[in-house]
Amino acid sequence: MVVAVDVADDAVHVWSRADDGTVTCTSNPDYRPTCYVAATTADALTDLRARLADDPKIVATAFERVFTSLRDDERTRVLALEMERPSEITTVAREIRTVHEPDGWAPGTFRLYDVDISPKFRYCLDTGTKPTPNDPTAVRALSLSLATPDLAAGDVSTLSVASGWGDDAGVTEREPHDEVVVTVEYDDSGTVRGILESEGVDFQADYQAEVQFEALVARAEASDLRDRIRSATSGRADVS
Repeated sequence: MVVAVDVADDAVHVWSRADDGTVTCTSNPDYRPTCYVAATTADALTDLRARLADDPKIVATAFERVFTSLRDDERTRVLALEMERPSEITTVAREIRTVHEPDGWAPGTFRLYDVDISPKFRYCLDTGTKPTPNDPTAVRALSLSLATPDLAAGDVSTLSVASGWGDDAGVTEREPHDEVVVTVEYDDSGTVRGILESEGVDFQADYQAEVQFEALVARAEASDLRDRIRSATSGRADVS
């Protein structure tokens, strides 16, 4: 059972856990990451394929038909580029955009896909690997919790740690939160700080020419908090 995928120094490492709990790490030296290029004309793709034929970073090219958007009803003809190493993806994409396209085609002729996704996620897509366990109780989880002000101050003395197997891992669900940003003159900063402290929310303050507060507030309570700050400062606070 695969539990994690690591990509470091252009090498792919796959971590697996056996039924007896033994964890092993194997490498996949044969993996070749792939990105895709679409174009506004068929001639542009043919020309690009010829330009890239001798590029040592690319081990193979092929025309394929794929869905390039979740909204697509039909597949689009694309040029698949199979790379020698994972790190070559961004290099080749940049060369297509800054060298090959300007040399013979109008801006926007080429559209690139699967370029910005993380190497780990790309590996899972390319190989059909599912890096999640079928049995959630078979994975040991570690949960770390630290208040935002302590994190900003570099103080980890209040760090809480929970661990366990599956449902006993101490991992809890958290309701959606919004960031509330308040900018005020110094004279109103005490009022705003008092409100935030009375609400018991995590926040940090930056005292410059103006004072800026950044608070993480439960989404259901964020609107009322913004209104309360505006009212308390008679509209002088810039609240977003």
